[in-house]
Amino acid sequence: MAFALAICAEARAASDTNRSIGGTDGNYGPHVALSRLTTEADAVDAEEEDEGVEFSSELDVTSQYIWHGVALSRRPLIAWQNNATWKQLALEATGSYAIARERNLARFSEMSLELNYEQKWQRLTLKPSLQAMLFPNNRSSDTIAAATDISLALGLGFSLTSGHYVDIYRHPGAYFGDAGIAFAADLGSRMSVEAFSTFGLGTARFNQAYFGIAKTTLNDNETGLFITYSPFDWLYFRPHADLTSLLDHEIRRSVSHRSYFVVGAAVGIEL
Repeated sequence: MAFALAICAEARAASDTNRSIGGTDGNYGPHVALSRLTTEADAVDAEEEDEGVEFSSELDVTSQYIWHGVALSRRPLIAWQNNATWKQLALEATGSYAIARERNLARFSEMSLELNYEQKWQRLTLKPSLQAMLFPNNRSSDTIAAATDISLALGLGFSLTSGHYVDIYRHPGAYFGDAGIAFAADLGSRMSVEAFSTFGLGTARFNQAYFGIAKTTLNDNETGLFITYSPFDWLYFRPHADLTSLLDHEIRRSVSHRSYFVVGAAVGIEL
């Protein structure tokens, strides 16, 4: 879920080069960008305003939590994310709470903290990050990871995306990477649509840790759709749907479901 939103955020960032409405630097909703600065004084004022810390928060009710093709929950849950952004640096705190009890899963199933830095060079956007993930019901799964999201704007709202995740603590060297295409477009001044499709690859160490299969293979295909409506500059609503299909036959046999269809709705604020 979080991963999918991150990919779509890349698409929004890429589309900012062509439109005045774009995405935030995290996983969440659209904001109104300055399309043109008419005077040098305006440019200086805008630059000074950008030096302040910006805050955002989102609450998302979703039918299931899928992470890199791994089902971390089987029933609906509430996920939240709080961001503090200063210039290109962002600190993100996320967590989830199971609406219904599940066997071997605590109500507070996951909490994570991420520090990331976003840099843009013309059409290319690079966002490296350091992530700490805590699992209250299974502290032996707590880990730290390094990740990088990359996007290249192609024009007309399309962009190529790629994400790279490497565990550096619990399962050192376990790697999951994905690549695909994303699209973002405005539907008027207050609404936007975003879609993406990616293919993900897991190394033998990653698949051994999460599926019990020591095999490097093409793990999954993930396709998602998001629609964002912002009645005010500081408030947005976002229904979303996501389909993850497992591709490797051994991984498919190791789990109870070969595909996961996730739907949800989020509400967020940006200050």
